Amino acid sequence: MRRAVSVSGLVLAAVMALANSGCLAVAVGTAAAGGAVGYAYVRGNVSQDYRAGFNETWTATHTALLDLGLPVLAANNGQGEGSLESRTGDNDAIRVSVDTRPVTVPADGPLTRVSVRVGMVLGDRALSERLLAQVETRLASPPQAVPGPPQGTPVQAAVFPQTAAPPLTAPVTPAAATFPQTPPPPLAAPAQSWSAPTAR
Repeated sequence: MRRAVSVSGLVLAAVMALANSGCLAVAVGTAAAGGAVGYAYVRGNVSQDYRAGFNETWTATHTALLDLGLPVLAANNGQGEGSLESRTGDNDAIRVSVDTRPVTVPADGPLTRVSVRVGMVLGDRALSERLLAQVETRLASPPQAVPGPPQGTPVQAAVFPQTAAPPLTAPVTPAAATFPQTPPPPLAAPAQSWSAPTAR
């Protein structure tokens, strides 16, 4: 009996140690999720795996931050991994990492993990889980396409109002210089030769 009590005490102590280190929450989250869904909480860091490619998850995470009014202060995107930095309204730092995870069965599709840490030590689990839920919402919603005209509707070219061309003006030529005209002087009568009459 005494031995059974001591074994139970050791099991209880081991469970408490796991709970304090955060590993118990990881185990519970992973078991409940079937390995791909569910939040894992480790020392202030909250993670979730998504059945989506890296680029798709990166875009959904970036948009989810903006959806919640959290500014994207820095974004580093590499080959299959990246990080985003933001701040809460009360100035706590937010660091989000996005990483491609290995998959055992390639036919299952890609797997990407998003991890959120709010603050430096304990984190903010409620805010982290809310952000991860918003990432999931973004991944679930189809991309918004711009609707085109209905089938069979003729597409008309844009019509712009035409303005009349300005009237052409006659070319300006300099006027010929005019001078006041004076009448020509009167013609003088032809001079007649006059000779004195001769006496006879």
